Amino acid sequence: MEFTSRTGAIPYDQRREEIDEEREEKGEMPITDEEFLTHVYDPDDPAVKDLQEKMKNARSSQDDSTDELWPTDQPPSPRTQMEIFRKKDIVVTMQARPPKKGVIILHPQDTVGELIGAHEVARWTSLPKMDSHASVALPDQIYGMMSTILDEVRQMVRSLPIREVKQSVLDQELRNLATAALPEPNQQSLHSHYIRTAGGLLPLILKDNDKVIVEDEVLSEKAMVVRMAAKVDKAVEVDRTMDDDEDMEAEKYPLA
Repeated sequence: MEFTSRTGAIPYDQRREEIDEEREEKGEMPITDEEFLTHVYDPDDPAVKDLQEKMKNARSSQDDSTDELWPTDQPPSPRTQMEIFRKKDIVVTMQARPPKKGVIILHPQDTVGELIGAHEVARWTSLPKMDSHASVALPDQIYGMMSTILDEVRQMVRSLPIREVKQSVLDQELRNLATAALPEPNQQSLHSHYIRTAGGLLPLILKDNDKVIVEDEVLSEKAMVVRMAAKVDKAVEVDRTMDDDEDMEAEKYPLA
């Protein structure tokens, strides 16, 4: 119970529908999740304020173009515009507070897939960019595990003891998560999809937990020059040794 509801037994969907009907009569857009928080939770609650701030930041960084969600040469219809509005709003909520058990806060009756569709789920988990005609190459089993993957990656990142994490360590941790989540021999083919999806979530989760990725070995320009010079010296030394050996051989076996 991170938040205390103020709506009693009224379902969120019903409360949202009532508010949206009032807004529609006034010619206004539907209520956003950020605004809806103050209708169902205590707006003075620090946890609610923190979540609203995260939503605000996510919304400000979101691309205003609709090409990604609805690529078309024609302007979207009012209904399509409304769908775009709702999907973008849900994405903001997902970025501010990742779903748990496939359910997004303020949308407890529907799964992520039911709300924004499998195609958009694949986009927002940072899978490779697809054009409007491409099909989603995400196996159903991985798609069904989306919320689980989010939770497992988040827990893994939080368990890391230091702020600066080596890329090799993260790669191994993702492989470990994939093996634990898909232990059966017939699930081996799904490992790469799991790792790919989990890896796409890493940057945001690392940022939320104030952690950064560092290279396993970062050499300064000076250190690289010193290393290269050492290699050259070693090569010269080996070359001299070979010359000395040849001189000794010449003395042992002089030409007739």
